[in-house]
Amino acid sequence: MKKLDFIRDNFKNSQTRFSFYLTHFFFVNIIYFSIRKYDLWHFLSVPTMQPGFADLRAYTAQVTCSQQGINYLAENCDRYDRKITFLQVWVPLFKLLNFNESKTPHIGNALQILLFLSIYSLAFMLKIQISTLRNLIPFTLILISPPMALLIERGQTEMFFFVSMTICVLLIRRGENILTYTLLGLLSILKIYPLILIIILLLFRPIKKKNWDVIIGASFLAVGTIILFINRDIVFEMTQANVSYGFGRTFGVTNIPYAIVDAINLSGIAESKVYLERIHIQIIGFLFFCLSIIALLLSKKVRKTKYTSHISNDTNSLTVLIFMSIVFVSYFLISSFDYRMVYLIPVFLCYLKTAETNDFPEKRYLLALFVVLLMWVQYNGIASALIQPFLLLFISSVSIKALIDLGSMYKRMRFFTGS
Repeated sequence: MKKLDFIRDNFKNSQTRFSFYLTHFFFVNIIYFSIRKYDLWHFLSVPTMQPGFADLRAYTAQVTCSQQGINYLAENCDRYDRKITFLQVWVPLFKLLNFNESKTPHIGNALQILLFLSIYSLAFMLKIQISTLRNLIPFTLILISPPMALLIERGQTEMFFFVSMTICVLLIRRGENILTYTLLGLLSILKIYPLILIIILLLFRPIKKKNWDVIIGASFLAVGTIILFINRDIVFEMTQANVSYGFGRTFGVTNIPYAIVDAINLSGIAESKVYLERIHIQIIGFLFFCLSIIALLLSKKVRKTKYTSHISNDTNSLTVLIFMSIVFVSYFLISSFDYRMVYLIPVFLCYLKTAETNDFPEKRYLLALFVVLLMWVQYNGIASALIQPFLLLFISSVSIKALIDLGSMYKRMRFFTGS
């Protein structure tokens, strides 16, 4: 009888939590639909491009051109005259689905809804109580932050990848490794980093693997690597086009050197204007990252910390593994526009979750608030520049913790947990 009462209470709690999630989901979506309708993006410091969904429109406009008999690869059909290097990958798919320019608002709105469904699904699976004021305020703030607004206003295809990564978390959680590798293999045609995730998941021992899982995963990885090598010139061009120019609404290792150069030029310290090539900026950024890693490793706090691996095949661990991997790739390799900070949101959710169960809840909760701060400093260029060293230390410390945890795990675990 007691067991039945416990199940009934749990069911009622889940129903109440689901109702609150659903209400909040509609509330946030209505905010964004209202902002778009009345063109209020400036309140979130988002420079608009008209008509809306400009980044998504870069692909759908090419489909319209193609349907009119125009060679979109030879003649630029983008109304903003941007050079889009991913056209030959995305446009055939959009053309197959008849996603022409007239469908742009519908696709953009659908991506927005799917994005928030993914975020709320992760929060629900992690059993985060957003009905409490302690969690509700930061959760709401992070969903209406400037990087999120930029992502939605431009109709960025990154929303599609966020949804896909969430599906990967669900599939692995259910033990569907082959489906996960298949999905990542298909996604790697559109982007490069899903291929990197295949490597990470193959090496992540707590995920229960069978021999076939590893063979199929390794096969997708091998085929993807060969295709990348054959098309290395195109891949290099795409990667370079994906790197942000200068400091301004960007997220990556190049931010600090760009900010330093801007500060020198604005202060008038140098007799002539300082100018560095992008490759030099990237090298300096990598050096800053290495120095940050060394400084943390040499610090007394890190040396005295006894790390024990708590990595397991649960939703919290998988969420951190997958999304923090994308954060690291975006920050360290791509130096991308700040809409890719959306991948920090699942990490924020995990901090909220561990703040309820961890031995040091206040520390975890402060880390969750720090992620919210990282999202909101993009509202102001000066604030964003000032926060960059702390962001660098944050990502460096997470990298060190992950490496030590993984090293500890590899000493104590077998590779195959299935047969």
